[in-house]
Amino acid sequence: LVQPVYDLIGSVDQIKSEAWYNVVHETFHSP
Repeated sequence: LVQPVYDLIGSVDQIKSEAWYNVVHETFHSP
């Protein structure tokens, strides 16, 4: 693969990680 593809995959993976963190945070910290 070419570098821009790796960058894109990395960005998507980071977004997924942040989204998952937000879901978990909201799930376990909501009243």
